[in-house]
This record gives sequence, C-alpha cells and structure tokens, in this order.
Amino acid sequence: MSEYQFADYLFNSKNGTLFKAGKTTNLRAKNAQLLFLLLTSDNQLCSKETLYSEIWGDIVVQESSLSKSINELRIILGDSAKNPVFIKTWPKKGYQFLATVNQVESKQLPESMMKKTWLWIFAVFAIISGLYFSYGIFSTQQTVNDNSAKDFYLLGLDYQSRSEDKSYYFKALKQYQQAVEVNSEYANAWAQLSIIQSIIYSKAFDKTDKRAKASKRAAIKSLELQPDLALGHYALASWHYLISRDHQKALQIIKNAEHDSALATDVQLFRAAILRRQGDFDKSLAIMNSAFIENPRTASLADSLAITYLMIGQYDSAIALLEKARLFARERSQDTARLDYRSALVLYFKDANLISLLNAINTIVLPENQPHILLFNIFEPAYQATLSAKAVSQDHIFENQNQVYPLSLLQAINLHLQDPQSRNKKVLLAKAEQQLLKMDVKHDPRVMMSLATVYALTQQTKAAYKLAQTALHIYPRKKDAIARMYLEIELLQIYALTDNNDAFEQLRSSIMAQPSLLSRNWLKLDPVWQNISHKADK
Repeated sequence: MSEYQFADYLFNSKNGTLFKAGKTTNLRAKNAQLLFLLLTSDNQLCSKETLYSEIWGDIVVQESSLSKSINELRIILGDSAKNPVFIKTWPKKGYQFLATVNQVESKQLPESMMKKTWLWIFAVFAIISGLYFSYGIFSTQQTVNDNSAKDFYLLGLDYQSRSEDKSYYFKALKQYQQAVEVNSEYANAWAQLSIIQSIIYSKAFDKTDKRAKASKRAAIKSLELQPDLALGHYALASWHYLISRDHQKALQIIKNAEHDSALATDVQLFRAAILRRQGDFDKSLAIMNSAFIENPRTASLADSLAITYLMIGQYDSAIALLEKARLFARERSQDTARLDYRSALVLYFKDANLISLLNAINTIVLPENQPHILLFNIFEPAYQATLSAKAVSQDHIFENQNQVYPLSLLQAINLHLQDPQSRNKKVLLAKAEQQLLKMDVKHDPRVMMSLATVYALTQQTKAAYKLAQTALHIYPRKKDAIARMYLEIELLQIYALTDNNDAFEQLRSSIMAQPSLLSRNWLKLDPVWQNISHKADK
C-alpha cells in the first residue's frame, strides 16, 4: 500500500502526488519524502535529526532546508504554523503530524472521498455546462497558473538553499519572478522576491538603485496582498537592514514576524545581528545563546556566536564554537573552508599568528566581492601574492557591509608608506578616484571615507576631513557601532597620512575605549597600523 488518506487529501508515496477534490499536486521529491515520514509516524514526534538523516543523508544542505520544506508543505496543504491542523512544530525537537491518517489500497479511494469526488465532478460539470452554454468558453487557466506559480516558487527556494554562490541567487531570483508573473497575487513569492533582491544588493552582486527599489516594491506588494504575512514583514525588515540600513526601523518591523514558528530562528538571528552592529553585545549574545540552545547542532548559529565572541575578545569561546560549527558541518558533508578561515582569524587576534591566517587565506575560495579579510594585512607582500594567485583584477573593488576599497587605493597606500613621492602612487590614486566617483559618493559613507583617503594622499587635506566627517555623521555610534568602528579606523588612517598627530591620538584613545575589542586588537596587531602609529609617534 502506497496511498495515505488524511482529511480531504490522498497522498501517493510512489509518485509523490497529492490529490484533493479532483486537483493533483506533484510534490518535490524531498517534500514528498518528508510528508511520507510524517504520515507514517503514527502521529508521534519526528525529531529533526531523524528527518535530516532520512531525507538528506550525507548530501550538503543549508541548515534551514528542513524548516523551508516544512513551510512549503504547509503552503501546499493550506496549513498554519500558528494554528496548525496538519503539522505542528515542537521547538528544539522536531515536527508532529496531527491529522488522522489511513492507509488505503492503491487506486481505491475511501468511500467518503469517492462521494466528495463525485459531488465535485457533478458540480464542475454544471459549472462547465453553464459557462459553455452562456459564454461558449471554458478555461482552466487559473488552476494551471496556481500550480505553475507554486512550482516556480518552490524551485526558487530550492536554489536559494543550495549555496551562497552568485549563480544560485540569480537562479532563485528568476524563479520568484516567474512565480509572480504567473500569479500576481502570490504573497509568499513576492516576499521571497524581495528577500533575494536584498541579498543580491547587500552582497554587491547588483548594487543599483533599480535593484533596491525593486526589492522594496516586492516586500510592500506581499503585505498589500496579505497584511499579516510573517514572511512579508521579514522581507521588509530585511530591506531596511540590508539596503536602507535603518536598523531601528528593521527591529520594529521584524516584531510582526515573530508569530510564525517557522521563522523563529531566522527572526532571532536577525535581531541579534542588528544588536551586535549597534554595539549591544550582551543582548546579542543572550538572543543567540537562546537560539543555540533550541537548535544546538546548527553550524550557522555557532558561527554567528563565534563572531560575537571574537568581537568582545573572548577568543577561547570563539574557537570552541567554531570547532563545534566545523563538526556540525562535517556531519552533513558541508564545506568547512569559511569556518577554517574564521578560526585562523581568531588565532590571529589571540596570538598574532599571521602565518596561520595567510595559510587559511590561501586555501579558501571566497565568494565574489565578499573578502572578509579586506584590511587584515592587506599590504603584506605575502597577501599581495595571494591576491595575484587568486587572479584579482587590477580594477577590482573590494566591498562588504562596512567598507568599499578599490584595489588601486590599497596599493597606493602601500606605496605611500614605502615611497611618498612614487609616480606609480599618483597613477593609482587617479584610478581609485575615478572608480569611487562612479559610485554613490553622495550617500554611501563607505565610499565617502575611501574618497577622503584619496584626498588625504593627494594633499587635499581640508576636502579629506570634510568628507570624512560627513561620513561619520551618517553613522552615529548608536545607530551602527560596527560600521562606525570601521569608519573611525579609516579616519585614523587619514589623520596619520596627513600628519595630524593630535587628532590621531585623540581618536585612537576613543577607539581603544569602545566595548568591541576587535578594533583595539586590530590597531595593535596589524603591521600597517603599527607602521602608521610609529610614524605618528615620531
């Protein structure tokens, strides 16, 4: 027997089809397998560990793959996480199927379903007849559209969960776009379309005003269609966090997504990440530790916790968590290169272990435009060799949430420290200025500060200070402590390059007094800052 009946549904586990009142839905293979496990659990709790093992085995998947599959099934069944009829979430544990399930002989429908099916057939026949004789037309376009839109949406989720590679993000984007083209009232698809565009924008894969506006429009559209949609509120909060960088607004909006248990961990991480950026490390740690207790074998949570411990100087805790994250990742055959690099970075700050860091850099293929090592020993000959080995274009611009640096500017700073009169330095600075002026220099403080550095190196001191102060004004410490920290360190560099020793010492003292030990240790360990500090001391 391979067919299971519950409520008005009939599920065929052989071909993964779900039947209800004449309508057949073809489930994705993983979702069909998940539904089968839930239906055959005798209404008992299915642990997350069992579901991961049975469905994915050793295949590499994202940590959120299970919750996304559960969410997809709920959408298909018309179920709710808040008031479940079919699938109940047990926090920290797993999922339970609630409805009564009956196994039936293949090709033999239960009598109740047969009656409902015949009633449905007669009803449809009457409707068809009415349409035919009244209008002479009949269309099944809406049903086809609904099914097609759902298929596009689920495929988009699949692409998005597979990898952080740029190509998969754009594949997911295309699927969500097709979903809303087929069914313009598909609120979940609009929300995911917004989220994927915010991610693409924040990772600098397409950092344009057009992309930013499209992301916001999609989030608003999802909420117009379904005002209480948690995913829609999550999408809008993500837009404020990743694009407009209005963190207070993001925190206000994300509260509207807290009622959806399927998003519980994502919402907790979202709040913790913003609090960390605002410098509230205690609250951020409390939220992440709580989430980690509920999901103790989640590599991404362990990694996020480790980053926070790194920032407050608790290096042993960070190392222990990264070791756990690597263990969890290996259990699912996931790549640990990024975690290996993170561990090397912690050791660098703890023991000034430059060799370990450089070795990790050499073994990691970082996603495009995501150099987490942006200014760490960027001027070291060994690191320059690493850049060459990775075939980084001379026109390349390093960009992340905190900084924007053309490679030409980094090379110009390096030359300046060796030979202030270098002709090559002037050529590189002209190139860097040209690149930066093509970016959002009026509104982006990261671009402003890099351009201010160019001005400092070309002896346009007043212009450099004015632009740098404008950048700092955009990010007061309470709004974004981490972004502010990066800007202040770059301003410290500008003061050193322009021989403003008094301002240098005053700002360095202010940085050293901040709660994040990352900035203090950065200044202590990085050879560039040692060079600049020595120059300032002279």
